[in-house]
Amino acid sequence: MSNLHTIFKALSESQQGNIFYYPNGGNAGDALIDMGFYTLAQQFNLKFSLISQDKISQLKDNDIVLIGGGGCLVPEWNSTPNFLKALINLNLKLKLIILPHSIRGIDELISNLPEDSIIFCREKYSFEYCQNISNAKAVYLADDMAFCINPMQILTSNPHFKIKLTSKNIIRKILINFHRLRALFTSQINAMRTDKESNQNLNVKRSLANDLSLVASFGTDNYQASLYSAKQFLKLIDLYEEVKTDRLHVAVGAYLLNKKLSIYNNGYYKCKGVYEQSMSHSNNVTFIE
Repeated sequence: MSNLHTIFKALSESQQGNIFYYPNGGNAGDALIDMGFYTLAQQFNLKFSLISQDKISQLKDNDIVLIGGGGCLVPEWNSTPNFLKALINLNLKLKLIILPHSIRGIDELISNLPEDSIIFCREKYSFEYCQNISNAKAVYLADDMAFCINPMQILTSNPHFKIKLTSKNIIRKILINFHRLRALFTSQINAMRTDKESNQNLNVKRSLANDLSLVASFGTDNYQASLYSAKQFLKLIDLYEEVKTDRLHVAVGAYLLNKKLSIYNNGYYKCKGVYEQSMSHSNNVTFIE
């Protein structure tokens, strides 16, 4: 049993404090991460409540807070570092567990965690950073949470989720239909990221229409929203036989669906590290520096 599974088992048997899960808001890749958490929670019969920064005052001594996995504890993003800072400022005796993450450039936060804290890193570069900087009780290496999902189970699911009728969601639906048509004529997609975490030294064509993590981003507020987004995301990836991407969870989704996959690095070592940790053994996967 892995360290991550051991923690989930121990939490499910714990009699101390309430358990809260903080899902990282974000795109369809974050929905895939959330589904990894929900999969393990169901597997170990873990009882928990969702928490957000505006509900943080309900926490009390001995409560357990799990921060969803991902790549949000870096200087490029504010939401999760702000939540972590608010947790620290409560000065409560909390048990904090940061689920498999890429972490860098937040020295002050990561070195002032609650005393009973555990960090899971999803690649060796963050693991080494946290070992050197963090005051956590324990730091472990683990696969990204999205590797815990059963993709076929998500693809055949029936989410109870009503899409909000917004202009962005209408565009997303149009783009999903565009890809259904596009895939009739080509089996390959360059699904490159178009945000501030992209690698500016990479000379590739970038298109919002092909940034699948954004196209399938219908929400991560709760289980049903994450399930719907994750299903749409995997369906998009599954339209193609060959995927080239610097989006980590496009890569993870393609890997889980047994696609021919080329991974490019993002603006830092996230894609490279997770490839080395979890996908380098596959003959279907190539990493391009």
